This record gives sequence, structure tokens and C-alpha cells, in this order.
Amino acid sequence: MRWLIALLLVATTASAEEEQRSDAIDAYLESDFTLTDPTRFSRSGGATFEWVNLSGGEGDLYFLHGEVSQALGADDEFGFLLDVPVGYSDTNTVGSNFGLGDILLRLAWSPGKSFGSQFVGWALQFDIVFPTGNAGDALGGGDWIFAPAGIFKFRWGKAFVYLTARWLWADSVRPAGVRWFNVPGLDSVPNTIGTTRLNELNVEASFVWEFDRKKGPIHWFAITIDFAQNFAGEENNLTLLKLRLGRALADTVSVDLDLWAPLFGERTMDLTFRLALVWEF
Repeated sequence: MRWLIALLLVATTASAEEEQRSDAIDAYLESDFTLTDPTRFSRSGGATFEWVNLSGGEGDLYFLHGEVSQALGADDEFGFLLDVPVGYSDTNTVGSNFGLGDILLRLAWSPGKSFGSQFVGWALQFDIVFPTGNAGDALGGGDWIFAPAGIFKFRWGKAFVYLTARWLWADSVRPAGVRWFNVPGLDSVPNTIGTTRLNELNVEASFVWEFDRKKGPIHWFAITIDFAQNFAGEENNLTLLKLRLGRALADTVSVDLDLWAPLFGERTMDLTFRLALVWEF
């Protein structure tokens, strides 16, 4: 009889510990931390330094982005992001130039609804890129770009998985020799030389791990595979590997370090480095 009581006590203790672990994981995943979540908007500002090392020894691009993100609505279900870059280009083709880059406006809606224990959120976005950068100086794309997107958020243990499908469209034909340089927030814009239109499908799979949420300060690591296929003009594709390291320096301040490296494809193989400082209001 004693062994039966002991067995029941062990089983009860194990069950309670497992329930506590499960509750802790749920609290961890459901807590309010928006900086690593593309389906959410925070009230924040930021500054990002971006360096693009052009393939083939063609030169370098440098951008400093000023960013403002604002959540709206009773439950923060709406939001917008405004990204204004200032750039310096140093290339073999167009020489050295300084000026305003292409401005990005992102509009978003996130209902914040969970559809079970794994599918925990989704959002719709619409990006507008304003042709404020001079394409001839390698500071912009030279045309309006419109990009609707859907983002789907899943739980995987203590990690989050984000699947993003985005369509990028621009109507005008690019003159030969003008590249599709990096556009803020839309890094998959084709880097290709020649006459082409933009009619592109971009698919991303991101895996994000956050650490020390309870102990603080929180830090995170993300791996993203980004595939882009252009269906107009010079049809081409590119697959990128994106790595991100981030750390909260204080309750409302964080820093991100990003590396975007091409894996394979039919486009020029440029490397991109980004360093971002973000503060929440």
C-alpha cells in the first residue's frame, strides 16, 4: 500500500511540475514584447545604419534610416511605420553621391487573434515606397513600389515561426544600367542590371528565439530564409539568408545586428549589414 501511495505522490508531483512548465511557457509566449514580432506594432522610434557591399567590386552604399512606428486603435490592431533614409553611394558606375533615399510607408492591421495552440496570430501589411531617392546616383529605385503582404505567426516550443508572403509591383521600365538598390524594409527588391519591370513574389520563413525574458535583459536570435522570384522583364530569382542578433539594453531601448547574405540565385550577390537602435515611447 505504501508503494502505491508513493507512486501516486510522484505522479502528482510530476504532473504539477509539468503544468507549471506549460504555464510558464504560455506566459512567456503571450507576454507583450513587440520588437521581434512583425505582426505587432510598437510605439517606437529608431535609427538604423545600413551598409551594402555591392558584388563584383562595384562599390558600396551607406544609408542612415530614421524610423517611427506607431500602434493605433483600442487594442493596437492598426499601425504604421515611416522610414526616411539618407544615403551615400560610392560606386564605379555613378561615382560618389549623397542625398535622400527612397521613403517607405507601411500600413498594417493585426487582429491579434489566436487560432489554437500553434497558430497564434496574423497580420496584413501594405507598403508604399516613394521614389524620393535619385536612381541615377544609386540612392533609390526610381519608381513607386507597392507591396501588399500577409504574415502568419506560429509557436514552435519556445520559438516563434513567421511565414510572410509579399507581392512587389512597379510599373515603369528601368533604364539599362540602373540597379534595383535596397529599399528600406523591402530588401528583396531585385539587384539586377538591365531593362526590367518589378512584378515579384517574395516568401520568407523566420525562426525567432528569445532568451532571458524572465531574468532580463531579454535578447534574441533569428534566422530567416528569403526567396524572391521576379516574373516580369528580366525574370530572375534570389535566395537570401538573414541572421539577426538583438538585445534589450534597458526596458525601452534595444539594439539589433543584421547580416543578409545571398545563398544562390540569378541576381547580383550583394552583402548587407545593418545595425539598429530602437527605443519605445
